[in-house]
Parts: sequence; C-alpha cells; structure tokens
Amino acid sequence: MESPTHPQRPSCSLTGGYSLNSVASDDELRPQATRSRWRWALLAGCVAVVIAGAAVGTAVAFSHSPSTHTAAPPVGSGYLATTRDGYVFIQWQVTGDAVTGTAHEVRVTGTPPNSSTTTSTLTVSGKIQGSSISLSFNGGARHFGTFSGSSFTIDVPVPSGRLAALTFRQSTAAHYNQVLSALQAKLANINAQATARLTRSNDEAAINDAATAVRHDLQVLTSDEATITSAMSPMTNDLAKEHSDLLVVQSLAATAQHHPTNTSCQPATTAERSATTVEDDANAIGTVSDAVSSAISTVRGDITTLRADFAKLQTAEAVMPTFGTDLPTQAEVTAAVNNAQQLIAAAISHTNSVIGQANAYDDTAWHSANTALEAQGCGGAPTPAQITTIT
Repeated sequence: MESPTHPQRPSCSLTGGYSLNSVASDDELRPQATRSRWRWALLAGCVAVVIAGAAVGTAVAFSHSPSTHTAAPPVGSGYLATTRDGYVFIQWQVTGDAVTGTAHEVRVTGTPPNSSTTTSTLTVSGKIQGSSISLSFNGGARHFGTFSGSSFTIDVPVPSGRLAALTFRQSTAAHYNQVLSALQAKLANINAQATARLTRSNDEAAINDAATAVRHDLQVLTSDEATITSAMSPMTNDLAKEHSDLLVVQSLAATAQHHPTNTSCQPATTAERSATTVEDDANAIGTVSDAVSSAISTVRGDITTLRADFAKLQTAEAVMPTFGTDLPTQAEVTAAVNNAQQLIAAAISHTNSVIGQANAYDDTAWHSANTALEAQGCGGAPTPAQITTIT
C-alpha cells in the first residue's frame, strides 16, 4: 500500500442502506457489549464488536486459524480504527488523488458465554484532495473527513442520526493480527468467567431449590399427624354406637328365648333387624378405616418424597460444600421420618384394634339374632361380613 504524501482523512459510506452509526464520540469508540453496533455497509455489514466485560464469546470464529498453517507473516501497512464493537483495518493504493483498496473488519457477536468474533473484507474506494478525504465501502455512500499527519478521521452516523468522528491511525498488517489475537484471547477469558459464574449460579440455585423442597417436606410430615388423627376420630363414636345397638339385639334375643312359642316371631325378627343396624355400624367403621389407610398411604408417600428431595440436596451440596447456611440436616430428616413411621404404626395398631372389636360386636349381634330366630322357629340369620384390617 502506498502512503499518501499529504494529510488525509477518510469518510466511509455504507451499502445496503446502513450507515456508520457505531461511533458517536471518542468515548463511544471504546468496545462495549451493551451499545448498538455501527455497521459499515460492507457485506450487508457493520463493523460491530462487543468488547466489554459484558460481551464475550466462547466460540471464536475465524476465517483462518493461525495455528493451523505456517504461512509467512502479513506484510504492508495501512490504517487501523477502533470502533465501540471491534476494529477496521484499511489498506489501499493511491493513484493521483484516487485511492482503492480493502477494509478488514472484525466484530464480536453473541453474548457471554457464547460470544464469538467474525471477520469480513470490504472494498474501499475514494479520493484524497489536500487534507480532505472521501471514502466509500463496497460502493456505498461516501463518507467525508480529513487527514492529519499519520491518521485520518471520517464522520459516520450514529443511531441517533448525528455524525461522530471515527479515527484511523497508521498501522501495519502484523499489528492488526496482534490486535485480533488479543481480542480473541480477551473473549476467551470473558467467556470462561461467564461460564464459571453461570455454573456457580446454577449450583447455588440447585442447593436453594432442594433445601426449599426439603423444608416443605418436613412441614408436610408435621401436618400429617393431624391428618391421620382426623381420619381416625370417628372410630370411637362409631364403635360406641355399635356396642349400644348390640345391647339392643341381645336384649331382644333374650326376650325371644323366654317366649319360644310366639307365633309372630316377635321379638326374634326385631332382633334380626337390630343386628342389621349393628352391621351398619361396623360398616361405618370400615369406611373410617379406609380413610385412615388412605391417610397412611399419603404419609408414606411424603416420607418417600422427603428422602428423595434430601438426596438431591446432598448431591447439590457435594458440588459446593461451602455454600449455604441453615440447610436441613440428616438429623432433622431422620427424626421426621422416624416420627412419621411411629405415627403410621400407632394408627395401624389402633385402627385394627377397633376393627377387631367391631367385627366381634357384629358377630355377637348376628349370633344373638340367630339364637332368637331358632328359639322361635323362625329360621336363621346370615353370616356377617368382616371388616378387613389395614396394613
């Protein structure tokens, strides 16, 4: 590339309807991930790179990897500009007042931890007249500026529509490669940091979520005692009623035995009807026992859930053993499980005891009714059904 013999500043124009809108001021020329990218209208393009602590890329995309070949180092000089998003390196030839050449741009795309660099090459054409310069990229609109010593500055539009100065300083192709390598190294580092932060955040969330689940499970097991107690509560009254109705049957049966010649089968048939009432009482206790069995099944499921959630918490804690305070402990979980299992055992024992008594009352009622019917020659009573115990 031939260096001009007089100060010059390029102005760039963009193709595809874009304008150089990524430069608003010297401060805005600094790479930043959160600012909007200005695009040279080259290759539909923009010279945009997100170079900031927030803008990073894991996958670094290069058109050529320096480590995969042993080509000779680049030659020649040119002009290098730093945009808020990346870099543009121009090399040209000067013939009279006309310049022709190429511009290489590099920019960062994506966000951490998945940012990457992309590169593209644009054609450059323009004129240098004294200290004035005009440049067009990929045949787009011209951008105007001035030369000053070994640098030139062109005006480019920013998103607000205002013009901002973009300065190109004399540089070499080798330096451009160094700048590109430094950018890629910076992105790799930022990506690694972002990945580490994301991993830590996920690990912390896993511990917090598991701890929340275990605390909830512990509360549920505490409330299960009230659930089982509520399910069992009707048994006492139901059994008392069954016993009271049994006494009626026994009284009627005794009367029938003292009057065996009663041709109307009274009071034997009345005793039989009363025995049916006793069986209804027993069936009511069977219904209550079904509710108790269901409540016990729920508690067992809650124990299983607690154990599973605590296992998840232990796994999450193993990844970050120093994170978290006041987390549920093995001792708390063991105590809660033991209490729940004792509750289940007590509920089963009490319920089956009531069932056994209810079945006995039912048997006695039907035996008494049958004795009364036989004493009066009125047939016999059916065999009563038994309530099944729970496990």
